[in-house]
Amino acid sequence: MLYISGRRNTDRIGAITTLKVFANTSSVTLYLNGKKVNQAETGTTKHDLVLKNINPVKGVNQLRAEGYFNGKLQIDSIEWTLKK
Repeated sequence: MLYISGRRNTDRIGAITTLKVFANTSSVTLYLNGKKVNQAETGTTKHDLVLKNINPVKGVNQLRAEGYFNGKLQIDSIEWTLKK
């Protein structure tokens, strides 16, 4: 299971943000507009991952998280719109 938090807050005004991903996968890779983002830090538990300094571009941004659980690829994605 992968879950990117903040999916209801689709209209963003801050150029740099922190993102949380909840996962029971062995690791998580996050992509912003198809480009790999820095490695996640562990939050309060091993299933709570924090990605700092996410820098969306003006306009529509695609975020996708990927990880493996029991050998199967798990994916979650959301879309943000940055309004400056």
